[in-house]
Amino acid sequence: MAEHLRRFAHEEGVVFVGKAQENTPVFRTERRRSRPAPAVPMIVRRSAMVNNYYIYAVDRELWAVLPQVLAATFRSTPSCA
Repeated sequence: MAEHLRRFAHEEGVVFVGKAQENTPVFRTERRRSRPAPAVPMIVRRSAMVNNYYIYAVDRELWAVLPQVLAATFRSTPSCA
């Protein structure tokens, strides 16, 4: 990322777009069957390889307010402990 930012010559804009194939939790349907009953579709949580796209951009106005937004977000988020 630092290399791309050094070569980025504009004040604002998209620095680069990244694509990564990652193992991600998803919801899928499966056919479940009880012996006397017919098969029924069930929604289950599984993991799957999916394409994730990341857009890295520079925006001067966002950087001016981002610390306040992050501080408010983390203050209001309950702890997982």
